[in-house]
Amino acid sequence: MRFDVTLVFRAGDQSFVHEPWAVETADRAEALSRSKREGIERRFGREFLGYSRFELFTAGSVDIDDLPAVETRRSAELIPVEDVPASDEPGRKLRLEGLEEVRWWEIEGAFGPASELGAALRRCASEDEALAKDSAELVGEWIAHQTTLYPATSVALPFVLRLLCEPELACHSVLEPWFAVAVDAALHEPTEAERAAVRAEVEAMTPAVRALLFPDGFEARDALGEARAADVRDVLRRERASLVDLAACGNETAKRALAQLGIP
Repeated sequence: MRFDVTLVFRAGDQSFVHEPWAVETADRAEALSRSKREGIERRFGREFLGYSRFELFTAGSVDIDDLPAVETRRSAELIPVEDVPASDEPGRKLRLEGLEEVRWWEIEGAFGPASELGAALRRCASEDEALAKDSAELVGEWIAHQTTLYPATSVALPFVLRLLCEPELACHSVLEPWFAVAVDAALHEPTEAERAAVRAEVEAMTPAVRALLFPDGFEARDALGEARAADVRDVLRRERASLVDLAACGNETAKRALAQLGIP
């Protein structure tokens, strides 16, 4: 069974952030326990208050793209639920310095505000190998879904590099290909022919689809993509030491980045 949950947090400015989450389990108590753990993991300096929704969903599986959006409201709008202890979070092999200070809920990723991304980055270092690998896949989707870059990509990338510098972590094999997707997207400079081809595809879309995917037109979307790519390139330059370490270990993505950015 699936439980649809909305976690509620109080931020420092006294706004209340409502974040959707879903948990698959046959037991309501376990769903509450895991939801409480998720709320704790997503705090990042906020106070976890409880839930504004906790409902059993029985209409079949739903993709992450179908989840409702994160909302910031003036009130908490909490509902009463049973008080259960949070399920245990597995230990971690590595602490990512600076991760807790990031206001992830204010940063846009592939699926909206990215507090889930912050929690997933932390879990990439989990002693539970399955959780580490699943979290790495989630990180990749948040930062490079459909080879697109997001504001969260440049924020997350230093933490991704830190994880990749520890090859014994279980997340490494899953995270590295996503790292390659993000880096290659940032380093690729589209030719005029490539831009013309995409522009033609956009013009061939139905008006409704075009308005959804390119609300401000192709040129605005193209400029936004270049700005995000530039942000990622800046991060790669700042993270030169990590790139050099990765390249020395044979990481081909790091080698490409160093070569294309002209970093000695």
